Amino acid sequence: MEDKIKTTTKRLDEKTEFIAVDFFRLLFAIGIVALHLAPMQDINETLNYFVVHVLTRLGVPFFFLVSGFFLQKKIQDVQKVKAYLARIFQLYVIYTVLYLPQIVYDDRKAGGFWVWNLLDFVRNFFLVGSYTQLWYFVGLIVATLLLYWLKNKLKLRDRYIAALVLVLYAIGTIGNAYIQPLQDRIDVPVDALVQLDGKYLLLWLYFRVFSTTRNGLFFGLPYVFFGYLIAKNRDKIVRKNYLLLAVLSFLLMTGEAVVVHEVFGATGSDMLFALLSTSVFILLFAAFIDCRKTERNFHLAKHLRSLSVLYFGLHKWIEFYFVGLLHRALGVELNSLARFVLVVVLNYIAAEVIIRMSAIRHFQWLRKLY
Repeated sequence: MEDKIKTTTKRLDEKTEFIAVDFFRLLFAIGIVALHLAPMQDINETLNYFVVHVLTRLGVPFFFLVSGFFLQKKIQDVQKVKAYLARIFQLYVIYTVLYLPQIVYDDRKAGGFWVWNLLDFVRNFFLVGSYTQLWYFVGLIVATLLLYWLKNKLKLRDRYIAALVLVLYAIGTIGNAYIQPLQDRIDVPVDALVQLDGKYLLLWLYFRVFSTTRNGLFFGLPYVFFGYLIAKNRDKIVRKNYLLLAVLSFLLMTGEAVVVHEVFGATGSDMLFALLSTSVFILLFAAFIDCRKTERNFHLAKHLRSLSVLYFGLHKWIEFYFVGLLHRALGVELNSLARFVLVVVLNYIAAEVIIRMSAIRHFQWLRKLY
């Protein structure tokens, strides 16, 4: 196998390895741990807002983009699409089962009649996501199905799909980061529905069913499509200073997050307009990084992919059982940064154990976790 670095890559179609993309996947998976654990919460409120609502928001879009990028060669083949969706759904079901005790714990803690909790779980499982980070699997399944339908059933040209997904993304972003001024008009009890105008009634119904616009339609599909589009047009995409473009776009994204918070009164922002361009430039930057095509590096890339899935899937489980055990059983209260570091370390140890044990014949079933 070659071991020379090809430093003169001019077009993306000249690349035969994307090892750096796998490194970024792991980096953003750890970023999602930070998103959910808010490491700066006890240190500085402004810094925590930046980490949780700006910096770490790049993770899930990057995952969607990469999924679309590698899905490009499969999207015309129904059997390959079915196998891909089956794998994603399997991961979703396995992690849902793993998190069931936490779901039940959260429901009991919140109170409410068990029948309503069960119905809410069924709705979440199919339409929202069964647990905190697991919505990504639902979003990816929906986005993949929609892209397959648009390309193979409707046979739409890419330019029309691009226009469609940009409109969907705009609607989703407005309905997520910019919806706060309308929140009082749509957060009303059922007995007050007669007082709502028709447009607000539609919004009320939508958010009662789907909870958010951060889903496979408004969020997942645009990113998966643009990942697909980059891969499809890799013979036309040339090397540029994508890092500079990513930094400039990220500064714009940071400014947008400030506006959303200060002007529109949003307490958070899952979706931002500048998030799309920033994520695309980061993917292009990572895709053009040349690495040595050695056996060792290809094994490393595969290992990084496994780690990223296990970080994404297990971190809330690690936090609940291990960090929670320290607090409940021993009375140890960690600050936010220490909690984050402990979860990252424990998650890494658990992931390495799972990967290594899965190589043993009687424990190969552990591979289903990643």
